[in-house]
Amino acid sequence: YDRHLVRLRQAFLSQVEKARFMIARLFPEGTRISDPQGGFVLWVELPRAINCFEVYNLALQQHIGITPGMLFSSTRKFRNYIRINCGYPWTEENEQALQQLANILDKLNG
Repeated sequence: YDRHLVRLRQAFLSQVEKARFMIARLFPEGTRISDPQGGFVLWVELPRAINCFEVYNLALQQHIGITPGMLFSSTRKFRNYIRINCGYPWTEENEQALQQLANILDKLNG
């Protein structure tokens, strides 16, 4: 069991790092990415002009699942934040989804 957990942690770390690298390369200037010390979820702060619900709706139309940051606040904070799950094994589909998400952000960022 312990060996399994070690491999699982290494896999999550690798998946998170791949996603962080792609986000840093593809997303609009001013984007900030969390650096989790554990787990497999990234918080992404987008430029202030971008509304996370617009991103969510457009991403959903392309079958890309993200979570709008405002869902995690009772005071409507995190309007320009999204949460990205990196817990799935890394595939070319993950890369394509991040590229599509970057395209959505470019359109919304004007």
